[in-house]
Amino acid sequence: MTIRPLPALAAALCLALPVTAGASIPGNIDQRAREGLLHVCTDTEPDDVDDYIVCSEQVGGDPQEAYTGSECVTAGLPATCVLDFIPKVKLKATLLLIKDEVAEDGSGGSIEASGLVLQLKKGKKKATLIELFDGATLGNWNFFPEDFLVNAPVVEFTNVDQTAYQFANGTLFELGLDVRDIAAGWFPKADLSGAVAVLTAIALDPKSAPLDHDGGDLLASAATFKIEIQFVRARP
Repeated sequence: MTIRPLPALAAALCLALPVTAGASIPGNIDQRAREGLLHVCTDTEPDDVDDYIVCSEQVGGDPQEAYTGSECVTAGLPATCVLDFIPKVKLKATLLLIKDEVAEDGSGGSIEASGLVLQLKKGKKKATLIELFDGATLGNWNFFPEDFLVNAPVVEFTNVDQTAYQFANGTLFELGLDVRDIAAGWFPKADLSGAVAVLTAIALDPKSAPLDHDGGDLLASAATFKIEIQFVRARP
């Protein structure tokens, strides 16, 4: 038997952004993905959009535990559950990540601040999103120092098997909604109404050297990444 639920977690889950290597990051990539993103046994889209098998049973009935794949076995498939990506919807983007440990506070003192500039692209279509943050609380990130951005940062954005991705909440909530809205306009035939944007590739931009102002002056430091964003249906 096949089941096709309506995804309904878009209001709670948005953009997947990376985890800084060497930092202490709350949560667990695998557990977060199991609880929030739809998993399926096999997904033959776009050829068979109404006929795929949803993974539901999880070890101990815990929504954060691994899927057993029992539904897959019953259907004669391997007991493997994978993320339910929306096919043929992919955005390429440039991410400029900024951090300033001594940003001006307007009273003669300083505060820590961070920000990002996200430039999305599809063919000749372009869109730019900018956000600022108090400290370094980007979604579920913990603190990351300014020198992280100037020392060839390695960003971990998925688990080893590439079956789960970090998806951010909190301070990245509105940014995630905007990314999804832009994609919906650029891919009018795709139903993104209940989808969650996830980061599926990230690497330092070899053409853009980090901006290093760590310790030398009061300006911010930054690093530029090339990224790809795709969309996964949320769990109902």
